[in-house]
This record gives sequence, C-alpha cells and structure tokens, in this order.
Amino acid sequence: MRTILGFAVLFALAGCAGGGTGGSPSTTPTPPSETTTTTSAPSGDLDVSLEKGRGVALDNTGAWYVHGGSFDFSIVIAGESSGEVLAVAVTLPLPQLDVTTTDGDGWSCQDSDTGLLCTNATNGKWSPLKVTSSVKETARGTITAKATGPGTGEASTEIALDTSS
Repeated sequence: MRTILGFAVLFALAGCAGGGTGGSPSTTPTPPSETTTTTSAPSGDLDVSLEKGRGVALDNTGAWYVHGGSFDFSIVIAGESSGEVLAVAVTLPLPQLDVTTTDGDGWSCQDSDTGLLCTNATNGKWSPLKVTSSVKETARGTITAKATGPGTGEASTEIALDTSS
C-alpha cells in the first residue's frame, strides 16, 4: 500500500478545485437498510464507477453509510490506455474523514485541498484504485471521482459518516 504523502499536488488538473463539503451536518445519518443499489453514475467517454468496500453499508436512501472506524472503496475505470497519463481527482467530505492509504498497480496519489489527486500511466487496463479512510466526524457528503486523460468520466455517491455510539 502506498501512504499518502504531504499536500503536494502532482500537477494542476483543470476543474478539480472546490467541491468539498465542510461544516456541520444538518441531519443525523440514516441507519443502514437491507436494500442494495448501484452507486456508480458514469458519464463522459470513460466508464468510471465507485465500488463500496469493507465497512460500507447502504442506508435507506441508497447512500453509502459508514459507522465509525475505517472503511474502503475502489474507483474502477473500464477501458485501456496506450500509456497516456490518466488523472483522477477524488473529492471527499473533508475534514470529516482522513485518507489513510491508497493502493493500486501504477497509481500515484497526493493529497489535495478537496481530497486526492491520483495519476496512472499504465499501458493496458487500469487497475482499480483502492482508497482506505477513517471517519473523524458525523456528516453527510459526496464522494466524486473525475477522470481526465485519454477521455473523461465521472462517478459520485452520497455518503453518511456516523461517529455515534
């Protein structure tokens, strides 16, 4: 696994500034339900999706729900590259969570003001990018992954972070 280093940004990515969801939550997160729904919303010419992982359930609105502790999710980009750099700006509900690690073949990630900026110059299929985070505060927000390079694509999902006992 790669540990995220510093607040340096690999390069400026047009359109990745802004979008954080700081501040106090206006409502308490809804507890998880037994319903499963698709959480990816691909757009553009790259098929980008977000896949919930360890520690993530779905609440009764279809949002991801995390009850304290650590959790992970993956960003999956379908297609292949001929070695052109793919950049993915990941907007996260900061400061309510901390990114602890990222992992994926060929991926290099750095912290940004709104989450992460990751790049991959793989020749062939892109491996999934796994992001592991920990919950610091109760809040609702959005996780968005916006990919640019040999095409564009975006996916997002609502997330409820809960630190209650």
